[in-house]
Amino acid sequence: MKRVISILLLIMLIAQPVSAWWWDSPFISLSPTGTVKTDKTSALITFSASASDSDGVKVISLHVDGSEVASKSCGSCAWIIEKKCGWVIEKVQKCGWKAEKICKEKWKCWDEKECGWKKECQNKWKYKCWYEKECGWDCGWKWDWWSWSWKWKCNWKCWYEKKCGWKKEKVCDWKYKCWYEKKCGWKWDCWNEKKYECWYENEKKYKCWDEKVYKCSYPSSCSLYKTVSLKPGYHSVKVVAEDANGATSSKTFYLNVIVDKPPSV
Repeated sequence: MKRVISILLLIMLIAQPVSAWWWDSPFISLSPTGTVKTDKTSALITFSASASDSDGVKVISLHVDGSEVASKSCGSCAWIIEKKCGWVIEKVQKCGWKAEKICKEKWKCWDEKECGWKKECQNKWKYKCWYEKECGWDCGWKWDWWSWSWKWKCNWKCWYEKKCGWKKEKVCDWKYKCWYEKKCGWKWDCWNEKKYECWYENEKKYKCWDEKVYKCSYPSSCSLYKTVSLKPGYHSVKVVAEDANGATSSKTFYLNVIVDKPPSV
């Protein structure tokens, strides 16, 4: 249970505004405080409000009875030239010979491979036998039935005679073949050409340069003076201060104005 309470307190402390962290905020003082006497119906009181901070005091303001009566900017700002150094990326020009690919359309002829079924014929020697037609006169003694006697007669006749030998014969066959055919046409032709040219490359360089920056400087302490007319009674006086880092601090003081008239004679 104690641990839970400690964690909750820590969260509440972290959630507080910057002004709650007293060690990061300006230290405030005011005078006068307490009781102030006057012999009139109102008192002219000059307040002196001060704030001090190791980081520098930026603004101080004075509030009386909930209203701001004075404010002061304590610092001074100006444009100054500062020398800065670091790594920078610079574009550096470089030149040299470079190979450049050039493509143009050109009329060209080339051998193109094609494949397919082709009829292929060739003459081959073969030993064959065949019949050849021959014709001639067939003469001889033949019986003539009309004259009932033998007569010499010649008749023209044809016959087929068998012959054998070596002969050339055309033999054809279908074969799947590949061949090259010459073709011509417009074709894109690419080649590399050397060209002298210049280009830019990014290079990392360590450089120093002058840079114009807007800077403000704030004093470690700042005071504000304001004269205020106050009527008799209790008054709340609050001083608000802000340091160079934006941390604010406020403190409320109380002042009692009383009428103190000397006895009448």
